[in-house]
Amino acid sequence: MPFQHRPIEQDLGYGDEGGYESVDQDPRLHLLSHVGRVYDLRSARLLDRLGLRSGSRLLLLGASGARLVRWAAERVGPAGEVVAAMDTHIRPPGPATGGYANVRYVRHDPGAESLPAGPPFDIVHTRLVLGGLRHRDRALAAMVAVLAPHGVLLAEDFDWGSYGPADPDPATRATMNTVKAYLRGCGIDLTFGRRLPTSLRDLGLRDVDAEGLVLTLRGAASPLESGPGPCADPTIDLLRASGLVNAAAAKAVRRRLNDPDHDMIAPTLMSVWGSRPGPGSPVSLAARRG
Repeated sequence: MPFQHRPIEQDLGYGDEGGYESVDQDPRLHLLSHVGRVYDLRSARLLDRLGLRSGSRLLLLGASGARLVRWAAERVGPAGEVVAAMDTHIRPPGPATGGYANVRYVRHDPGAESLPAGPPFDIVHTRLVLGGLRHRDRALAAMVAVLAPHGVLLAEDFDWGSYGPADPDPATRATMNTVKAYLRGCGIDLTFGRRLPTSLRDLGLRDVDAEGLVLTLRGAASPLESGPGPCADPTIDLLRASGLVNAAAAKAVRRRLNDPDHDMIAPTLMSVWGSRPGPGSPVSLAARRG
């Protein structure tokens, strides 16, 4: 496929489909598809600021949709390479990204300590993976280990402190608290995002910095096009199947989330980055941001 240099906003437009498919129709992949549609543009802008350019080697881990892979392939060009490490439950995308010779898809268990072999990477990007891992610190260390000297790790994960309805009624408040309890029971660290900067410094990375993004999702007018429902519905279904929410509560919450006058505050996406030390005097990340 010929390379085209388009603006980030054009190549990651919300109207452009091209996500991954689940090999077993796991409903959680429906959720990840919507997450990608909301956060791919932010991730791409950060990768651009942090030095992704022609000839770079990029490792993408986690909730990165086909749009981000395609944009990265265009950015690094034929002299670079994008390695997209996918969970074993995800089928590689089709023509939307399959036509790029500089893109390589590999199967990867998110909990594994080893990462794809090969030359070191200029940038490693992970999004919404670490918070759900039992040995998240080991996984972070493995990402740092595959960085080239002065390479950059960009880790993005949720901090759930902001999550909940802006004006909660008792039923919605109770269900959202149940969601948090369910996530904790699944081993998800709800405060991991805020601790990422310390984790990167503890691993010896330099120029560590961070930004947090909180979205307000309003009914049918949110960036998810049809409101919080597409993200909330699979979660509510899981709670119903687990017996944590009854049918009446689920119906009430769905009705509230689909109300265009209802504001839902999303978890804070913490984006944290730092560079691996090495010889010489590299351009600082602060200078790259300029």
